[in-house]
Amino acid sequence: MHATGDVRSRDSLVRALNELGGSFDGIINAAGRVAFGAAGDVPEDVVAELFQTNAMGTMNVVAVGAGVTKEGGVIASLTGIAADLTMMGMSAYCASKAAAHSAMAIGARELRSRKISVLDIRAPHTETGLVGRALCGVAPKMPRGLDPSVVVQRILSAIANGEKDLPAEAFSQ
Repeated sequence: MHATGDVRSRDSLVRALNELGGSFDGIINAAGRVAFGAAGDVPEDVVAELFQTNAMGTMNVVAVGAGVTKEGGVIASLTGIAADLTMMGMSAYCASKAAAHSAMAIGARELRSRKISVLDIRAPHTETGLVGRALCGVAPKMPRGLDPSVVVQRILSAIANGEKDLPAEAFSQ
């Protein structure tokens, strides 16, 4: 089964989730955008896109997901290591991911009484090709990232074990 939705729109998410049946054991948000450059070099419209997708999109997944996730289920989002970084040349991206991280932390507290786990996944750099699809700028020099399959397996293990937080240190390199 397949449905397409836009994390930037709650209505779009609701439609997509309804197409898939409307009741879930878990939702994993892996949507995200990236841009590189000093704070003054990233255009305002690009900053807006980063926050609409990374921060507001995460908030929308938590908000909409809360209504369709079964008791005992999980809502997870890849905020990434950038949520914990203050890295030169990545200010707008890191700020949008830090906002997503905050939304996940608050969502975890709000949904605890409904027995819905909220898992914040702050994986290290992963070789998904995202850096090659940057909205602007060039990625700073980074060491080779994790293989996506390693990240997926660690996420599945965390969900199975009821973990509530996956900081970068929780991933073996």
